[in-house]
Amino acid sequence: LAHIYFNMVVFSYETQVILVLGLCLVGSYILNILFKKIKLPFMIAPMIVGLMLNFVILNNYLSFLPNFRQILSIFANFGVIMVLFFIGLKVDFRFIKDLSRKQTKTFLYGVLPPLGEM
Repeated sequence: LAHIYFNMVVFSYETQVILVLGLCLVGSYILNILFKKIKLPFMIAPMIVGLMLNFVILNNYLSFLPNFRQILSIFANFGVIMVLFFIGLKVDFRFIKDLSRKQTKTFLYGVLPPLGEM
């Protein structure tokens, strides 16, 4: 689980993954509780926790996790994929279909004639 090198505790990679995941989940949970009181969306908390872990805490306090940046980047990429997936679930494609017809007409009648005069 942990080894001691030069008076410093170094955790195995699996333990580091669990610690980073725990930090992210606990931080997100605490911020979600605070954000519910001020009525902010729940998706903001994990982003703020990621920023705090990456910029504020990383440089000063997490030197015992040497692979921290690599692990956090994996979780960040997974988080971006999940956010984009949930956004895609909420898209109303009928609206896009109607919007694309209007944009096509605007392009054909408003943009192409001036380009033809060049």
